[in-house]
Amino acid sequence: ASSVIDAALFPATEHAARMEMGRDAQNLERGKEVTANDPRMAYTYGEFPVSSFDELIDLAESISEGYGGSGRRRTLVDIGSGCGRLVMYAALTRGEHYDTCGIEIGEPLHRAAVRALERGWNAGYVSP
Repeated sequence: ASSVIDAALFPATEHAARMEMGRDAQNLERGKEVTANDPRMAYTYGEFPVSSFDELIDLAESISEGYGGSGRRRTLVDIGSGCGRLVMYAALTRGEHYDTCGIEIGEPLHRAAVRALERGWNAGYVSP
């Protein structure tokens, strides 16, 4: 699944463009210094490693099993999902147990997520 994410849906050749979209969504100018207390920093964009994502989800699952959460279908919601990379990865790797949903307020990032979803549909990796 990570190879599908990295090669087909979110190619490394587009990484710089995705980072630029993140800066645009924050209204940040390239090369200008931004202080830590700048309110625009609440909307930072970065790409979380899928291996770390797997570890976090596995940990959350092990904790929820102690509360009677095992065996049920779950919903994974990524708030601030950016280009949808982790949402698509979760759909590919955990889709039989999870419904996945991404929420993104940055318009350029949302559009990129929709394009990636369409690529995934067209390639047969995911279905609506």
